[in-house]
Amino acid sequence: MYTNVFYIPHFNIIGGIETYIYELAKKYSKYDITVVYSDGDYKQISRLAKYVRVIKYNGEKIKCKRLFIMYRCNLDIFEAEHIIQITHADYKAQNLTPNKDPRINEHYAVSKAVAKTYEEISGLETKVCYNPLSVDKPKKVLRLISATRLTKEKGKDRMTILANALTKANIPFLWLVFTNSQDKIDNPNVIYMNPRLDIRDFIAGSDYLVQLSDTEAWSYSVLESLVLSTPVIVTQIPCFIEMGIKSGVNGYVLPFNMKDIPINEIYNNIPEFTFKAPKDIYDKLLIKEPSTYDPSKKVDAICIKSYTDLEHNYHYKRNDKVKNITIERYEYLKGLGLVE
Repeated sequence: MYTNVFYIPHFNIIGGIETYIYELAKKYSKYDITVVYSDGDYKQISRLAKYVRVIKYNGEKIKCKRLFIMYRCNLDIFEAEHIIQITHADYKAQNLTPNKDPRINEHYAVSKAVAKTYEEISGLETKVCYNPLSVDKPKKVLRLISATRLTKEKGKDRMTILANALTKANIPFLWLVFTNSQDKIDNPNVIYMNPRLDIRDFIAGSDYLVQLSDTEAWSYSVLESLVLSTPVIVTQIPCFIEMGIKSGVNGYVLPFNMKDIPINEIYNNIPEFTFKAPKDIYDKLLIKEPSTYDPSKKVDAICIKSYTDLEHNYHYKRNDKVKNITIERYEYLKGLGLVE
């Protein structure tokens, strides 16, 4: 005879009942608890088995001192001294039929609100039993970001190696990759974003910017990251060394073969630093004449020939009004014979 039996007919991949029974098993594993199930998600069942006894129902009569049920179920399969129902849903709001089986000795609900509505529609005394929760100290989620094509020369294979190394080390991470590449990295923690012109807000909110290319001339995203005091993870490319990137100081420089990646150091020792970008010399290269361009001056025009305007991302038809374009853009379109 089992002592405390919790009957879960089916384990979903995710769900409130699944979380409830897992948290209960963690918190009260010192008590003799058995979870009986019929079928469901293997991962849910496996993680429960670390804390309590888990058995698959095979048609036998289950004998126990105390039975806990969460749903309407066939109580004939049990021989229990005491049966408790724990209600996890607002039966009134969801128009559900209450379980009035006289073999149930006690009714509980997971909140006062649920208990109140269950009593209203069932006429049964329903007490409150809040869901158990034992929160382990969470690990820090490592936040990575990249803006790159996912090609061999841009380091797709190295990115895959790094993602897999983090996963193997049980380090929780989210890696935002801004790209238009369709050949994606097979790792559930890599999140893809459509490219955009400015990702500095995202860089500033990350722990590292990652660029693991074969070669770069002078990577803007890496330079932006350093100026924003976000460390970088890069390969040993000459331009990165020229920028002043040093492992443990303002990022981590990895070998091209990705051997001996200092995963724990990357996770536990995120550098703090300030960085000043090298000064450019365009003040010496440009002819110093005042600008005659005024972007605030805009005009409207009439389309005289159908065309697709890439700047406006719109297909104009004859006699359409082309609104709010600069004088320079108007002159260009007029020269092509598209507007007047």
